[in-house]
Amino acid sequence: MDAILAALGIKNASTLVAGAVGGIVSLRHYTDLTMGGKCAVLVSSMAIANYATLPIAHWFGGQALEFQEGIAWCLGLFGLSMVSAVLGLIKSTDWDVVRTFFGGKQ
Repeated sequence: MDAILAALGIKNASTLVAGAVGGIVSLRHYTDLTMGGKCAVLVSSMAIANYATLPIAHWFGGQALEFQEGIAWCLGLFGLSMVSAVLGLIKSTDWDVVRTFFGGKQ
């Protein structure tokens, strides 16, 4: 089982479970999703929690490493909202202004 988890990039199964629980709680706010959509939200929440927990814990400092499951739960709960906000920001960006600012051609 450990080999399968390692192949999937899962470092800590408890953070994956905490992310899943956060994702299940967040499903309450997605009322118009089909069963497939709910499964996608759950898997996405687990993936965000799995891959982002450790970098965020390190960013907060050494003490935060003790609270990895709590961070994973929060990422499972709010992860898709953060992804949605970043994608919305990317879509609404005026890229011509960014290119001009960095000296690129229009």
